[in-house]
Amino acid sequence: MSQTNNDNTRAFLRNLIQSLYRLAEQPQSHDKPGSIRLKLAGGVSELPVIGHPEPIAQIARQPEIFIKNYNNINMLGISRFNANGEQWRLRSALTQKQYMDAGRSDRLQHIRQQYEAALGSCANAASGRLPYLFLNASIGVFHEALGATLNEPDRLIILFDRIRNLLLRLQFYSWIPMQSGVQAALHSEAEDLLEAIDGYMLDEPGLQRLRQQFNDEMQAQPSFRANEEYLMNLFAGIETTVSTLLWITCQLAAYPEAQANIREALKNDPTPAILDGFISETLRFYPPVPFVVRELARDFNVGGVTLRSGQIILVSIIGAHRHPDYWSRPCQFDPHRSEFMHNSYDKNAFIPFFQGSRMCGGARLARQELREGTRALLLNYTISNNHDHADIDYGLAMRPVDSALPEIRNLERSGIQLSN
Repeated sequence: MSQTNNDNTRAFLRNLIQSLYRLAEQPQSHDKPGSIRLKLAGGVSELPVIGHPEPIAQIARQPEIFIKNYNNINMLGISRFNANGEQWRLRSALTQKQYMDAGRSDRLQHIRQQYEAALGSCANAASGRLPYLFLNASIGVFHEALGATLNEPDRLIILFDRIRNLLLRLQFYSWIPMQSGVQAALHSEAEDLLEAIDGYMLDEPGLQRLRQQFNDEMQAQPSFRANEEYLMNLFAGIETTVSTLLWITCQLAAYPEAQANIREALKNDPTPAILDGFISETLRFYPPVPFVVRELARDFNVGGVTLRSGQIILVSIIGAHRHPDYWSRPCQFDPHRSEFMHNSYDKNAFIPFFQGSRMCGGARLARQELREGTRALLLNYTISNNHDHADIDYGLAMRPVDSALPEIRNLERSGIQLSN
């Protein structure tokens, strides 16, 4: 893929997200769907957008009507991430217990060790290494949750970058019609990547066992492929965590007083309320998955508007998180937001992991990772901002572009001493 095409892909997806932010800032006095206009190859297409918390809650409660549709992303196979109905239930059962167990409070020390090892071992870390450090730690947590220890994690990190790059383009071509030659090339690349993932699973003893476990439990499903399930669980679970940790880093740099207050609070409490509030505000302001796509299985009325069977809609997490009926100063980042500090927010208006039966299965584990990742960051580094605004990079999850990451300096080199 040429640099020009890559830039165009990123620009299109960035514009899609920015359109949702602009829509959320418009007056919203009712729960009728909004819409965004996208310039596609065949002209301008207008897509319904649901951004009011009440109809979003309706949608979440009825997954049999509002089914997942990830279009070209299905080239990487079917998993709990993009399956529907009975296939989703079967695939969720493969990993759900492990994710829930890994997020228990008595497992916190294991998560803490992964992040302290990753961030504490780099005395001279540069900001450009932050994505790698967070990725390395999250990969460790993810595989420990599934009972697998990796011998060659760096090999997986290379594969992870390939996954992210391909998913970026598959997302793009889910909106833009592609020529048959492009489609064939993407199919071939997807199969090559799945083959590489399968080879990696066979080379890692821990993943061999996981692969066998998946195959044994799904032996009645002839179309099941363990590498597809593993790949999408891997990406969905890790990319959202890394993306949010990068946004947290940017916001800590933008609000140095809050950074200092949280670091001070960490001296006496490993999980102070001010830390949880800051993480929640970052998730509200920059939800890692800014929207989800649904296809209607039958006609359905939303806010007096009939949406038709087969219609594609966008459910805007950004819209719910910025709705003025539910949030004070919704378009302003508040590091000490009272709704979080006093637990007074409406649960339907804060859905960074979505909600209902199709919410993120690893939500509890993700929250633990965000706490421990932020804690390890603040105990090892000071963070300063060189940018007024961080541009968005989007490919299934939303993260700041690497060039906008703030400067980090080792605490000792900054002259700050933190007692244990």
